[in-house]
Amino acid sequence: MATKAGYEGLLYCGTAGTTATTLLQNVEDLNYDNDVEKIPISTRGDGTAVPIKAEKAVEIGATISWGMLLKTADTNMLNLIALARAGTPVALRTKSFSTGKGYDGDAVLTVSHEMTLKGQSKFNFTATPNDELRVTRLDV
Repeated sequence: MATKAGYEGLLYCGTAGTTATTLLQNVEDLNYDNDVEKIPISTRGDGTAVPIKAEKAVEIGATISWGMLLKTADTNMLNLIALARAGTPVALRTKSFSTGKGYDGDAVLTVSHEMTLKGQSKFNFTATPNDELRVTRLDV
């Protein structure tokens, strides 16, 4: 099996309510994470043994995070910063380097500006789903 490099993963953006088609190239450290919210469903049984902990999934979440180096000519980055600071949803699409699958939906962004003393100026984005205009798909 061939080893894949992280740079082969892709991130696209676009107008909320549509499928994202604009490839973001100024991206480093792209992460697509899923979490599961669970509730306990353990029962006491007949009382002769310690119950086995059991849980049921009640909500599946998604978080996409990435960084972009400050390049003043990168209009996609400047647009994402503006959308994040206004709380306006954006369409996002990730594609895994191994399967071509990933997140496809609208999201609300948060942004932080990293200005380290000896490093490059960088914007760090975090996106979470927003389903007001279309249904979010987590593994397409």
